[in-house]
Amino acid sequence: MRTPLLVIILTFSITIIGLVLIPGVDGNGNPYHMSFLDAVYFVSFMASTIGFGEVPYEFTYAQRLWVLFSIYISVIGWFYAIGALVALIQDKNLILELDVAKFRKKIKNIKEHFVIILGYNHSTKELINRLNRDGKRIVVLDKSHRDE
Repeated sequence: MRTPLLVIILTFSITIIGLVLIPGVDGNGNPYHMSFLDAVYFVSFMASTIGFGEVPYEFTYAQRLWVLFSIYISVIGWFYAIGALVALIQDKNLILELDVAKFRKKIKNIKEHFVIILGYNHSTKELINRLNRDGKRIVVLDKSHRDE
């Protein structure tokens, strides 16, 4: 899951560096290099598709070409990252591990004595019923047949 985050960071970094290095023109027509903070600010709202316009001055054609390139690259990066996140959320192994962690937490939080029963069948069902009648806490561990 680290790769999508690295793609976003790399995309932002390349875009910011390009905006800092490509010269612009200030309001008086003098050469102007965007500050790092201005570049981070611009890339943040550009990548989030808010689009406030060209800051702090109107862009030169070189800057506009760079921003146009950066928009497409950042959109591709976001699609990749979001796709990877959706795939991770739907991953059966992750879901299984989360279920196991939840089960372990429940077991760990039981503060009273309990009986562990391995396997669930006709014989253990009778044992479970008897232990329940006696007021005993029971944990049954059985192989799940959901994935078969």
